[in-house]
Amino acid sequence: MGILNGINTDAWNPASDNFLKVQYSANDMQGKAENKAAMRRDLVLSSADDQWPVVGCITRLVPQKGVHLIKHAIYRTLEMGNQFELLGSCPVPHIQFNYSENTERSNSNRTK
Repeated sequence: MGILNGINTDAWNPASDNFLKVQYSANDMQGKAENKAAMRRDLVLSSADDQWPVVGCITRLVPQKGVHLIKHAIYRTLEMGNQFELLGSCPVPHIQFNYSENTERSNSNRTK
């Protein structure tokens, strides 16, 4: 029983996730900031604005996923001074080119 296509909270639990630099829980959030700083270092994102969110999106970049909406979300995120991390495969050449070109033109310490 659970939510269809929901997150498996046993597998995705920051209190027991060995892939995190520091484990944390809802009762002890101490490790969350350290994990965020480590992620920024690993992704070569600026840490100057460490109080601002890093927005992440993991998806296939295909029309059915609403790539125009993802692009809009990236622009709005950056306009607000935040950082954006996009991880996705793209089998559609013009979409791949468009995203690659925009990433190169953007401020590289805020998008990856």
